[in-house]
Amino acid sequence: MATFKDVEKQLTNLPLTKHKLIDIVKLITSIDKLQDQGLFDNSPFSTDVTRTKNWEDNFYHEQLQAKNPNTGKKISLEDVWIDISYQRVLRLKKIISHLERLGIDNQPLEFNKMLAGSIDISVRPNGDVFAWDGFRRSIIALLNGKRYIQAAIHVHNKNLTEIECQKQEAFAFKVRNGDSESMLKEELYKSGIVYNDRDSLKVLDFLQKMKADVLGTNPGNPTLGGFSEFQDTVLKNKLHKSSFLIDSSKSIQDAWKNETTLSGYLVCGLAKFFDVLNMTDDSDNYVFSKAEDYDIPEDIVPKLKKYASTNNQISLIKNRLHGKAIETVAYNIAKKVMKFDQSVLSEFAELLGFEDEQIQTLNVLNYNSSNSTKEIAA
Repeated sequence: MATFKDVEKQLTNLPLTKHKLIDIVKLITSIDKLQDQGLFDNSPFSTDVTRTKNWEDNFYHEQLQAKNPNTGKKISLEDVWIDISYQRVLRLKKIISHLERLGIDNQPLEFNKMLAGSIDISVRPNGDVFAWDGFRRSIIALLNGKRYIQAAIHVHNKNLTEIECQKQEAFAFKVRNGDSESMLKEELYKSGIVYNDRDSLKVLDFLQKMKADVLGTNPGNPTLGGFSEFQDTVLKNKLHKSSFLIDSSKSIQDAWKNETTLSGYLVCGLAKFFDVLNMTDDSDNYVFSKAEDYDIPEDIVPKLKKYASTNNQISLIKNRLHGKAIETVAYNIAKKVMKFDQSVLSEFAELLGFEDEQIQTLNVLNYNSSNSTKEIAA
């Protein structure tokens, strides 16, 4: 049997390929603690033989149960696949909250027909059946002992390849869920990769070059946080030279070698720092007076490593000013890592686009943060 934490981690890191719904259900029902709570007693998956129930195959009337248009046979959720490449991460806590939910009569809600509606199923040319929308509802149905439920069925053109079917499903999933703003930007990005969305592929290209991962799209690399800011930096061209994101990621990973996560704000902020150092005027002269004193990133990495030996990534990204997040981080790097003197720091802040009042606010925030850290240390 397994622990909640172990299964939660496995669900979060499912490979971006196809999985049988029933295999995911078996993984969830392997959790000892949830079995002890009796959460699976309404299904064949309970380990308590005195409480386990058989499949409730007549939950929906025979005429309402989904049938495969190609074979005429009823579709059992036991045989249905889910394509994780474009689906949202299945959050275990959400599943548990549904299993624990009570109805208006204060009795367990279980699998409710009115709330569940119908799921969306596609049949690919090779005969495989996929739930392209209704992942969580399908899991909840199985956990409540229902395997024959209502579904809207789409049959792919028999001439389509597996990848073409996948793209169609991913696009439909994104439009159905993402355009209503219910999906996280990370999830929209992940599904966009499958149907070759230009922006998603651009973001993926940067992540691959940066050796960073988001939702398993570039596995084996540190997980990038602050995705929304990172995505905006890439797509809205917030840098004169976007390749500095790659230099920034490498520099941070060299400095914090043992970290498994990578702050998106810090990556963008350090890239912005490099960007300002590299700014030139119409005559191709550096704008920042001290720019020629530094090679990017070679001269910055040693100072960043020294800073990282006694500080975490968060210390450079907290207390960000609204609307100037990566500029704030770049300013913090100039002040805390590079230790620019006040006149140079003021010049750098001006190039970042800060006004005098904003610079004063930054100084107050940094001062208060420093004092707070000293008090904690004491």
